Amino acid sequence: MTPQMATGAAAGIAVAGAGGTAIAYASGAFGYPTYFSVAKEAEEIKNKKKYIGDNEKEVKGWLKEANKETTYKQALKTKLSSMDGKGLPTKPDQTIINKLETPNTLEENEATSIYNYVTAWCDSKKDLKHKEGGTNDTFDVFKGVCFVNNTPSAT
Repeated sequence: MTPQMATGAAAGIAVAGAGGTAIAYASGAFGYPTYFSVAKEAEEIKNKKKYIGDNEKEVKGWLKEANKETTYKQALKTKLSSMDGKGLPTKPDQTIINKLETPNTLEENEATSIYNYVTAWCDSKKDLKHKEGGTNDTFDVFKGVCFVNNTPSAT
């Protein structure tokens, strides 16, 4: 093999390697842990809860019932004030948020307002890179409000 051929072959291998790496990154083979991927594997969520964005009818249904998912509703009421971001729908008014407290019930439009806001917030955070260690209040809120019980409870 001549020196020119050897150089050409090496360059071809390097280009193919770089191209393969780019394809691997694009396909997610070297992806990073996201809020969503880490949260769904957390002990308190895995096989017990599902992502809120996939359950509109069900969630809006029990948001309107006084004695359904009261633990989730209380957590949501507490955490909504810290759930901000760009490009989100208008945050529900505090009087609507206060209705998450038992024994209150929400009207259809109020449940829709809360569901749409929470889902938009969760969707805006789910692909964020998760960092191990330390405190991460946003991730804690994500885990607390973006996943709901597989089977809604009466508490």
